[in-house]
Amino acid sequence: MTGENTYTALLEEHRDRIYRMCCCYVRDPELRKDAFQQVLIHLWQNLDSFEGRSQLGTWVYRITVNTCLGLLQKEHRRNRIFLPNGDLSEELVATFRTDEPDDHEEDLRLMYACINDLPPLDRTLISLYL
Repeated sequence: MTGENTYTALLEEHRDRIYRMCCCYVRDPELRKDAFQQVLIHLWQNLDSFEGRSQLGTWVYRITVNTCLGLLQKEHRRNRIFLPNGDLSEELVATFRTDEPDDHEEDLRLMYACINDLPPLDRTLISLYL
């Protein structure tokens, strides 16, 4: 199987998991898109270095987490902003509430906003469960 075929198969199997992990670590939608794209680039660039000492899913998970954390550190240094780990503010909750109870997208956004307020270990456990 060629590198391109391997990469395509890897994406088909892990794309949703990668995106969910990005959602758990990166709050800002635009920054999340950047994180997702960077993960895909890192997977492509490092596919030849995968030695098979762990499962492919574990390798993808580590690259995803490391990429997201690296991006957040870069963004933190650039903006000099500390992302709060406290309770979800009412302002944030109000941002994601809608009058339509069946609005699935808004429910997902609120869920990810709540997950993002968890400590890092809890975020990771929730994302693995999801």
